[in-house]
Formats: sequence, structure tokens, C-alpha cells
Amino acid sequence: MTNASVLSNDDRAMLNEVLYEYIDDSLQVPVKYILGIKKIVNPPVFDSIYMAKTKVYFQNYLNSIGFYGASIKDTFTLDSTKKDGIKARTKFEINLGKNLKVDSVVYKFANNDLKLIADSAVKDAILSKDFAYSKDKVASELDRLASLYRKKGYLLISRSSLLAIGDTVDPSLVNLFNDDPITQLLQAQKRIEDPRITLEIMERDGVDSNVFRKFTIDSVIIYPDAKISDDQLSIMQNPNLRTFYAREGSKILIREDGNYFSKRMLRRFNYLFPNRIYSDENYFKTINGYSRLGTWEQVEARPVIKQTDSSSLVDFHIFLYPSKKHSFQVDLEGSQNNNISLSSSLSGRFLALGLILSERNRNFWGTGTQSSTNARVGFELNNGRNREGDFIQTFVASVNQTFSIPRLLEPMSWLVKRRQDVSRTNLNFGASYTDRFNFYKQTGYNISMQYDWRKGKNAYSISIPNFESVSINETDSLRKELDRNPALLYAFTPGNILSVKTSWEHSFTFKNRSKNAYSRIGAEIAPFNFTILKKASFQFVKFDGLIVYNKTKLNSSWNFRAYGGVGWDISNNSRNATLPYFRQYVAGGSNSMRAWGLRQLGLGSSIVSDTSRFTDRFGDIQLEMNAEYRFNLARLFGFKISSALFADIGNIWNHKPNIDGYGDFNVKYLYRDLAMGVGTGLRIDFSYLIIRLDMGYKVKDPVRDTNGGWMDKLEWRSESTRTPGVRHSNVSFQFGIGYPF
Repeated sequence: MTNASVLSNDDRAMLNEVLYEYIDDSLQVPVKYILGIKKIVNPPVFDSIYMAKTKVYFQNYLNSIGFYGASIKDTFTLDSTKKDGIKARTKFEINLGKNLKVDSVVYKFANNDLKLIADSAVKDAILSKDFAYSKDKVASELDRLASLYRKKGYLLISRSSLLAIGDTVDPSLVNLFNDDPITQLLQAQKRIEDPRITLEIMERDGVDSNVFRKFTIDSVIIYPDAKISDDQLSIMQNPNLRTFYAREGSKILIREDGNYFSKRMLRRFNYLFPNRIYSDENYFKTINGYSRLGTWEQVEARPVIKQTDSSSLVDFHIFLYPSKKHSFQVDLEGSQNNNISLSSSLSGRFLALGLILSERNRNFWGTGTQSSTNARVGFELNNGRNREGDFIQTFVASVNQTFSIPRLLEPMSWLVKRRQDVSRTNLNFGASYTDRFNFYKQTGYNISMQYDWRKGKNAYSISIPNFESVSINETDSLRKELDRNPALLYAFTPGNILSVKTSWEHSFTFKNRSKNAYSRIGAEIAPFNFTILKKASFQFVKFDGLIVYNKTKLNSSWNFRAYGGVGWDISNNSRNATLPYFRQYVAGGSNSMRAWGLRQLGLGSSIVSDTSRFTDRFGDIQLEMNAEYRFNLARLFGFKISSALFADIGNIWNHKPNIDGYGDFNVKYLYRDLAMGVGTGLRIDFSYLIIRLDMGYKVKDPVRDTNGGWMDKLEWRSESTRTPGVRHSNVSFQFGIGYPF
């Protein structure tokens, strides 16, 4: 492709990919992948007539995206040296020429209200002066205007109701009264070098004039137990349905066969109100509001026009088709956990394989409340097979009950006035048992009231109160480690937590749709001092921050993550007190620093855990950054195979040093303490599940005492003079489910 400098590298690659789809079928070479190797299968007989057809297809497509001056040269060669026949190779050289640009966009509506609405939102126009022209963009602009009008009451307007007319002629070139031919010649030359088009958008001739009328809602009728097998018209005309007003004096009616749904709940999720101008925005809020509950498997709204000469009225019939109320499920699941919480019963990032029994009630108490009961039994796997801990190291069992109420309860109900897009109150109960083989057994209980809501690009969550209680039975092995390293003593003390947890997540949008990002900030405060069940309380504060950025290309993507967290004990019980271990940070494993095994990195440059039997490490501070380049490889048996190159950098620390004098966070020694790993891996995409196999190598290990911790020679295992007789593996193999971030 020549003259492709008018396109970015990504756009050029995308155009090549799209043009390939326009090659005539009789020229396309059928291929299939056998064990990841591409093989040509039954190629068609070559005929040059199909090249001419392909040129026409190319030209039409290039015209549609604004390249009206594109030229295409086609050639082919014949190779008779092959034993299995003569081979033809085709080649298309494309000179894109100049891309047509928009000179101006004019709204010429006969209906003055339509013009005023369009002018008021011109800043959101998809096409404006100096923008590259394409038919797709014109269609998108007409869609935008139609959507804008439907939000303002024009129920019947669609893209087909509007018309865009383009004119590429410069008016100065056809001005018969222009006496200066040189000026006209220069203007014509400029038009050739910088081709322009003027667009006029208006009502389409021949469309029913009622399409351009503004509608007012007259009444709303809700059918909460409609049967999907019944015709909607027969439901509307069924005289046996119970009919009553949702609220006295309103024109919102409920017609039902039984009495299975709260009338208050049905009113709450309807945003189509009688005597108000119709709005597409309220229409979709109503449809999405009912759909998100999960109580109904399908939601449809049918408008019925009631038009007179003086007014345009519409009734809305909302059909709600109930989901199956109860469901039971048994799953064999492999899962990753990125959070530290009692509900997981494990500290940090892990891979677990478990059996899950779940029961769900989609309409608890007839209020649309979702009731979920889950029982889980499983094992935690140390999937970094580098001899840093046993492969199967933890047994886990837990039971959790959640009631998800589709609104915000007190004390957060005041937010309802702000019309959140989505809001829920979750009442959670849980009990768990963890056996960390050879070291400790933990039992825990928790209860919390969690409020979640979303508004636009922001999602919020607050748990108040959040109560947890933990008991720990230590083994002799753990007691010896606690005697040897007193810094662990407070972390492994049984106790209670009464806290407030909150988080805010923001999604970023970019004009370039190949980019996306989000950030999350979280905090937990446990200031209360109390004793329950003969156990004292943990008092601490904790803050976390995360940002993830992705840029997707045609066959690859760049992915970045930055994470940081810090917590402080505020109990004043001990100068060396830390967070409880199930609130501390860990590093290593399939989702974190992948060159290290699960919980096998840190603290800082300390070697205390490297010379003890209990090698798990927990810290009150964590910094971590990850970069990953993902790219497609091939297809195998219909499944997509991809790979990645990655780099991880980070570590965990405490506020106080370990017994060897290392392990505390100090900006002065940050470079010394940071670990870095690089690696590669395979991903197998089964559509419903992604299996990930990664290999990480320790490029910089804080426990290395030479070369500042940096690798100076390639070796699988290395020994440090600080840990005589202890050889550290430099390679870790990780098994994961899903992407690490």
C-alpha cells in the first residue's frame, strides 16, 4: 500500500485486515491450522476476472471511508516449478490518494425545534470541520442525532428519518461573475490537494410527518408475571388479569395473574411517568433497571400510539417475564483471588481448586432481593513450582450467605435522591475454616452490610459495619517460628475486627477506543477497642490504590498495572505491632511477582523467612508495577493460543525491621529492596475460560548480595553468602486462570 502515511500504523494494519475480507471468494485461499501450523486446503482455480471484481470491491470500500482518489494496480505471477501444479500469486498495490475531509456541516431542518436541539449538542458531533469523511461516520452522526431527538420526546425518529447530502464542489469555482481566472485556478489546485465536502442534514422527504412530532406519555401498564409463550396482544386483552393502580391517583397500572411481586418494587424501577415528555434515556433506564435485578429473564416494552390532531400521546406496556425463582448449581472451579479478606480465608493472592455448591433465590420475599448461599471446599495450590513451599499447602472450607437488596437502605438511602444508575445493599454472612498444613488452623466468622452504587463512570462501595472474628490454633512449628521472629507474633494473634470499608472505582474513556483504563482507591478503618468471645479487637487503618491501563491492537495489546498499599496498627499495644496477617500484603504467585512463588517475596531485603521452615511473608506495605505485552500465536483445534512477555517489579515491607535488621520500608533503600522479574507464557482461550501458563525469571533479587541484587550470569539456582547452604531458585512456573490483571 503506497501513500499510507496518511494513516497511523494501527489504522494501516486494520485497513489491510479489512481489505482482505473484500477479496473475491474465488481468490481467497482456504487454510486451516493443524497443530498450530497453517496448511492450504483445496485452493480454487485461478481466473484473472476475479481480480477485476476484487478491484471494484476495494474501490467501493475505499470510497466509503473517504478515499475517492485511490488507485489500484493488480498483477499476478505464475510459478510452474511446483510439483503439484502451477501456482498463481496475486498482488494489489493501492495508492490511497488524499482523504476527503469535512469542510462544514449544516443542519437544515424544516422543524425549528429539531434544528435548535442539533445546534445545542454540536460539540458532540461525530463529523465537524477538518474531520476525515467516511460513510460510516455520516451514518453514526445520523444515529447520534436520532438518539438525541428520542431523548427529547421524538419517539418515532430513526436514522432512516434523516438525510445527509454531500457536496464536493467549491462554490467559488462555479461563480460566473469571478473575473480572475488565476484565482479560480489556484482555488481548483488547492481543492485537488485538499479535497473537501460540505454536508447538509435535514428531514428525509416522503417520511410521515407524524414521525417528527413530540410524544407525551399518557399511561404505563406493567405485567410482572407475563408468560413468554403468550402473545403480547393476548396478554394486553386478557380480562382475567387483576388490575390496580401502582399508586392511588396515578396512571401507572399493574396487571398480573398472581401476587408474587412487591408493588413498591415495581414502581421503583419504572422511569416512564405519565404526563411527561417521552425520553429514550428513561426508557432504557426502565428496561435496564428491571433486567439488572435478575428476577426477570426478559424485559420488553411496547409503545401504543394514541395520536390526535392536537396532541401526540403514547401508552407503554411493560412485559416482565420471570426467571426461574430457584436454581441450584454444583461447580468444580479454579479461581484466583487478588484481595486480602477473611471471606477468602487465605492471605493474599492464590490459586485455589474447589468444589462449590450454590443455591440462588431470585425473588426473595417477593421484593426482587437476590438470596445466594454458597458452600465451598477446596485446596490452595502453591503454583510456583520452585520448591519454595509444598505444592498443595492449604485446605479451605467456607459457607457464605448474601442477601442482595436492589436499593440503598439506611443510612445511605439519601443517595436515592441523586438517581444513581445502579444501587444495591448486600447483607453478608460467612464462616470459614483454613488448615495451613503443618503451621496453623484458622476459623473465622464475618457479617457486613455493604452498600454499592454506580453513577456514570464511577462506582462506589462502603461496608458499615463490617465485623469479623478470627481464631487461630498454632502448631509447634509455627510457635517455634514466632519465638524465633517476634515480629510475626502480633500478626498471628486471634482477635476481632469492627471496621468501615470503602472504595471508589473510576473508568476512563478515550477518543481512541483501543484504549481503556480504570483506577480504584480503597480504605479500611478499624478504630474500635472492644472484647467479644474473650478476644480483643484489632485496631488499624489501611489504604490501597490501583490503576490499570490497556491498549489493544489488531493482534496484540499492551497492559500495565500499578498498585500500592499501606496499613498501620493504631492499638498502641506494642511498638512492633503489625496488621493482622489476614489483612497484610503478600507478593508472588500467578497474579503478582511471577518469578517468585506464592508469598515467597520479601520482606524487603530480609532473609529471615529464607532461613526458616515457615517461609510465608506478610507485610504492612506493598508497591508493585506490572507490564505485559500480549500477542496472538495461532489457533489449535478451534481454540485461540496466545503468548505474553511480562515484567514485574515490587516488594512488601513492614514499618519495623526484622531481627536481621532488614525488612522495614525506607525510601533511602527502596532501590536495594525492589525485586524484578521478567518472563513469558502461554494463554489458551476456551471462550468461557482462559488457562495461563507463565514462567518468570528473577532478574533482580533483593537477597542476592552481589551486583546490587542484579543477575550477573544465567543460572537456574543461586546461593547467597547471607544464606549459606540455601540455594534460591531463579525460575518460577505459574499456573493461572484468567489474565493476571
